[in-house]
Amino acid sequence: MEKLPEAMGFIKNNNYSLVELDKDHIVVEGKITETSMNPYEMCHGGYIFGLCDTAAGVLTILDGRKALTTNSTINYLNPCKGDKIICRCEAIKVGKSTGVYEAKVYNEDNKLCAVATVNYMFI
Repeated sequence: MEKLPEAMGFIKNNNYSLVELDKDHIVVEGKITETSMNPYEMCHGGYIFGLCDTAAGVLTILDGRKALTTNSTINYLNPCKGDKIICRCEAIKVGKSTGVYEAKVYNEDNKLCAVATVNYMFI
């Protein structure tokens, strides 16, 4: 399980790495590079959202199920600058066919930058 994120194309291509994982939560970091920034030299919103969706998606795998994102929302609260962003994600509600997860993204100074809610359908 610990090698899963590094083995997958999207995750590897976007410089996401697993920091901590258990059945209830996950911590994933995103290394900010030139390709993950917007024209204002801040972390691109799509990069931030991708990290949230990836973190929540890995949590769905822990139950041994495959899942597809059905709906998600994200609120960008502060710009992300620096060398990395950190996403902390936990399950809010996991049922038989759907799950709801909350992902919070912080900068290196532990300032909250974004909050996402990601809904999954188990297939």
